Amino acid sequence: IDSVVRALDLIDDKSVLPHFLELIYAQSDDEDRGLTKERLFEAIGNIGSEEAVPKILEYLSKKSADVEERSHAISALANIGGKTVIDLLYKCVFEGKYTEYCDNDDPVLHSALSGLVEIGSYESLERLLDYASDPETPKGRYDLWNVVNEYLAQAREEALESMLDYINDPNGYRKRARFVMN
Repeated sequence: IDSVVRALDLIDDKSVLPHFLELIYAQSDDEDRGLTKERLFEAIGNIGSEEAVPKILEYLSKKSADVEERSHAISALANIGGKTVIDLLYKCVFEGKYTEYCDNDDPVLHSALSGLVEIGSYESLERLLDYASDPETPKGRYDLWNVVNEYLAQAREEALESMLDYINDPNGYRKRARFVMN
Protein backbone atom coordinates (compact mmCIF):
# COMPACT_ATOMS: atom_id res chain seq x y z
CA ILE A 1 0.00 0.00 0.00
CA ASP A 2 2.89 2.36 0.76
CA SER A 3 4.03 2.14 -2.88
CA VAL A 4 0.51 2.99 -4.04
CA VAL A 5 0.42 6.04 -1.74
CA ARG A 6 3.91 7.02 -2.96
CA ALA A 7 2.86 6.66 -6.62
CA LEU A 8 -0.32 8.68 -6.09
CA ASP A 9 1.72 11.32 -4.29
CA LEU A 10 4.10 11.58 -7.27
CA ILE A 11 1.21 11.97 -9.70
CA ASP A 12 0.22 15.10 -7.77
CA ASP A 13 -3.51 14.48 -8.09
CA LYS A 14 -5.54 16.33 -5.45
CA SER A 15 -8.49 13.99 -5.95
CA VAL A 16 -6.76 11.42 -3.69
CA LEU A 17 -6.70 13.81 -0.72
CA PRO A 18 -10.04 12.69 0.81
CA HIS A 19 -8.90 9.07 0.68
CA PHE A 20 -5.58 9.89 2.35
CA LEU A 21 -7.40 11.85 5.06
CA GLU A 22 -9.65 8.85 5.75
CA LEU A 23 -6.64 6.54 6.03
CA ILE A 24 -5.04 8.58 8.84
CA TYR A 25 -7.93 7.54 11.07
CA ALA A 26 -7.09 3.86 10.73
CA GLN A 27 -6.55 2.24 14.13
CA SER A 28 -2.80 1.90 13.76
CA ASP A 29 -0.06 1.79 11.22
CA ASP A 30 -0.65 -1.08 8.86
CA GLU A 31 2.99 -2.08 8.75
CA ASP A 32 2.12 -5.56 7.48
CA ARG A 33 1.05 -3.91 4.24
CA GLY A 34 3.76 -1.28 4.41
CA LEU A 35 1.55 1.73 5.18
CA THR A 36 2.55 4.16 7.90
CA LYS A 37 0.98 7.39 9.11
CA GLU A 38 4.33 9.07 8.48
CA ARG A 39 4.00 8.27 4.76
CA LEU A 40 0.36 9.37 4.69
CA PHE A 41 1.07 12.71 6.36
CA GLU A 42 4.01 13.24 4.02
CA ALA A 43 1.75 12.65 1.01
CA ILE A 44 -0.96 14.94 2.41
CA GLY A 45 1.60 17.68 3.00
CA ASN A 46 3.03 17.26 -0.49
CA ILE A 47 -0.42 17.72 -2.01
CA GLY A 48 -0.35 21.09 -0.25
CA SER A 49 -4.07 21.74 -0.14
CA GLU A 50 -5.47 23.88 2.65
CA GLU A 51 -8.55 21.62 2.51
CA ALA A 52 -6.55 19.15 4.61
CA VAL A 53 -5.91 21.58 7.50
CA PRO A 54 -9.22 21.03 9.39
CA LYS A 55 -8.87 17.22 9.22
CA ILE A 56 -5.25 17.38 10.38
CA LEU A 57 -6.28 19.63 13.29
CA GLU A 58 -9.08 17.25 14.16
CA TYR A 59 -6.53 14.42 14.17
CA LEU A 60 -4.13 16.43 16.36
CA SER A 61 -6.94 16.95 18.87
CA LYS A 62 -7.35 13.20 19.36
CA LYS A 63 -6.07 12.05 22.72
CA SER A 64 -4.94 8.74 21.22
CA ALA A 65 -2.52 10.28 18.69
CA ASP A 66 1.01 9.60 19.90
CA VAL A 67 3.90 12.06 19.83
CA GLU A 68 5.42 10.74 16.59
CA GLU A 69 2.06 10.86 14.80
CA ARG A 70 1.52 14.44 16.01
CA SER A 71 4.99 15.34 14.79
CA HIS A 72 4.25 13.98 11.30
CA ALA A 73 0.90 15.80 11.26
CA ILE A 74 2.62 19.09 12.17
CA SER A 75 5.17 18.50 9.38
CA ALA A 76 2.28 18.02 6.92
CA LEU A 77 0.82 21.34 8.03
CA ALA A 78 4.20 23.02 7.48
CA ASN A 79 4.33 21.64 3.93
CA ILE A 80 0.87 23.07 3.27
CA GLY A 81 1.94 26.50 4.53
CA GLY A 82 -0.11 29.68 4.55
CA LYS A 83 -1.05 32.24 7.20
CA THR A 84 -3.45 29.90 9.00
CA VAL A 85 -0.73 27.28 9.32
CA ILE A 86 1.82 29.84 10.55
CA ASP A 87 -0.64 30.85 13.30
CA LEU A 88 -1.17 27.19 14.24
CA LEU A 89 2.54 26.40 14.33
CA TYR A 90 3.17 29.48 16.42
CA LYS A 91 0.49 28.38 18.91
CA CYS A 92 2.02 24.94 18.97
CA VAL A 93 5.44 26.34 19.89
CA PHE A 94 4.56 29.18 22.23
CA GLU A 95 1.22 28.15 23.70
CA GLY A 96 1.77 24.40 23.89
CA LYS A 97 -1.18 23.63 21.62
CA TYR A 98 -1.12 20.02 20.34
CA THR A 99 1.99 19.20 22.33
CA GLU A 100 1.80 16.39 24.79
CA TYR A 101 4.80 17.48 26.81
CA CYS A 102 6.34 20.81 27.75
CA ASP A 103 9.70 19.23 27.12
CA ASN A 104 12.05 20.98 24.70
CA ASP A 105 12.99 17.61 23.23
CA ASP A 106 9.38 17.06 22.19
CA PRO A 107 9.35 16.06 18.49
CA VAL A 108 6.12 18.02 18.00
CA LEU A 109 7.81 21.21 19.19
CA HIS A 110 10.75 20.59 16.86
CA SER A 111 8.45 19.83 13.91
CA ALA A 112 6.60 23.09 14.52
CA LEU A 113 9.81 25.13 14.78
CA SER A 114 11.25 23.44 11.74
CA GLY A 115 7.99 24.14 9.89
CA LEU A 116 8.13 27.84 10.73
CA VAL A 117 11.70 27.98 9.39
CA GLU A 118 10.86 25.91 6.28
CA ILE A 119 7.88 28.09 5.42
CA GLY A 120 10.47 30.84 5.44
CA SER A 121 7.99 33.65 4.99
CA TYR A 122 8.70 37.03 6.48
CA GLU A 123 5.84 36.55 8.96
CA SER A 124 6.92 33.11 10.17
CA LEU A 125 10.53 34.19 10.75
CA GLU A 126 9.47 37.54 12.23
CA ARG A 127 7.49 35.75 14.93
CA LEU A 128 10.48 33.62 15.86
CA LEU A 129 12.76 36.69 15.89
CA ASP A 130 10.32 38.57 18.12
CA TYR A 131 10.38 35.76 20.62
CA ALA A 132 14.15 35.27 20.47
CA SER A 133 14.88 38.99 20.95
CA ASP A 134 12.39 39.53 23.78
CA PRO A 135 14.36 40.64 26.87
CA GLU A 136 11.46 39.40 29.00
CA THR A 137 11.80 35.74 28.09
CA PRO A 138 9.05 34.01 30.10
CA LYS A 139 10.35 32.48 33.30
CA GLY A 140 11.00 28.77 32.89
CA ARG A 141 11.05 29.00 29.11
CA TYR A 142 14.74 29.85 28.70
CA ASP A 143 15.39 26.39 27.23
CA LEU A 144 12.72 27.06 24.61
CA TRP A 145 14.45 30.37 23.84
CA ASN A 146 17.66 28.43 23.14
CA VAL A 147 15.83 25.97 20.87
CA VAL A 148 14.21 28.86 18.95
CA ASN A 149 17.62 30.48 18.48
CA GLU A 150 19.06 27.21 17.13
CA TYR A 151 16.34 27.13 14.47
CA LEU A 152 16.90 30.80 13.65
CA ALA A 153 20.62 30.08 13.20
CA GLN A 154 19.66 27.30 10.78
CA ALA A 155 17.42 29.72 8.86
CA ARG A 156 20.18 32.36 8.74
CA GLU A 157 22.67 29.79 7.46
CA GLU A 158 20.29 28.58 4.73
CA ALA A 159 19.50 32.17 3.70
CA LEU A 160 23.20 33.07 3.53
CA GLU A 161 23.95 30.00 1.40
CA SER A 162 21.16 30.96 -1.01
CA MET A 163 22.39 34.55 -1.23
CA LEU A 164 25.99 33.46 -1.81
CA ASP A 165 24.87 31.00 -4.48
CA TYR A 166 23.03 33.80 -6.21
CA ILE A 167 25.91 36.28 -5.90
CA ASN A 168 28.39 33.75 -7.26
CA ASP A 169 26.07 32.47 -9.98
CA PRO A 170 23.11 34.83 -10.53
CA ASN A 171 21.87 33.02 -13.64
CA GLY A 172 22.13 29.55 -12.11
CA TYR A 173 24.57 28.27 -14.74
CA ARG A 174 26.70 26.30 -12.28
CA LYS A 175 23.67 24.74 -10.61
CA ARG A 176 22.26 23.66 -13.98
CA ALA A 177 25.65 22.32 -15.05
CA ARG A 178 25.92 20.23 -11.86
CA PHE A 179 22.41 18.90 -12.44
CA VAL A 180 23.20 17.89 -16.02
CA MET A 181 26.51 16.25 -15.03
CA ASN A 182 24.93 14.21 -12.24
